[in-house]
Amino acid sequence: FVPGCDSGVGSRGDGTGVRGLNSPNEILSNPYVGDLIEMVNNYGYSPRLNRGTNPPVISGRYSIGGEQFYPLSGPLAPGSFRWSNQTEDDHINTDYEQLTQTGSNVLGEIIRGDGNRFTVYSILNVSESGCSERAIFIFDGTQNSSGDVEGLYMGTPAKTPECFAPSAGAVYLSLVGPEKVI
Repeated sequence: FVPGCDSGVGSRGDGTGVRGLNSPNEILSNPYVGDLIEMVNNYGYSPRLNRGTNPPVISGRYSIGGEQFYPLSGPLAPGSFRWSNQTEDDHINTDYEQLTQTGSNVLGEIIRGDGNRFTVYSILNVSESGCSERAIFIFDGTQNSSGDVEGLYMGTPAKTPECFAPSAGAVYLSLVGPEKVI
């Protein structure tokens, strides 16, 4: 999802547990996120950036489909995506694998939404080809009655990029099963 080139687990309650990136407001005030949202708007997309506290249950394993539209245009690489450990106090975990890239929640995440609309605000550790970086990942989507999810993703390094560039796209996640318990 993110093109190439502090820790802590979210505490019970509103935030991710990551200083400076603890709430949707803090995440959205990050200048790299603001620039990326502006770019997404320029491409004609309007993320909802949900703040409600009654999101759908989205825990499950998904296959990745869709298209990246920024910075390059083209289909998303195939891969797997998993949301797990969704809690009543709106925490969730994200893990994905795409070709040689992986992203995992080791830092903190929260889900917000109402009904079948939701936004996951994540602080992920993204790794590819020996390079690893903290990234802000926002998934703004809708869950259908079959459990599939479609929406927008936006990913950007949390500070001056070292390995990865910001990216955004339209994504479709096909539910392939419940979250896998390891």
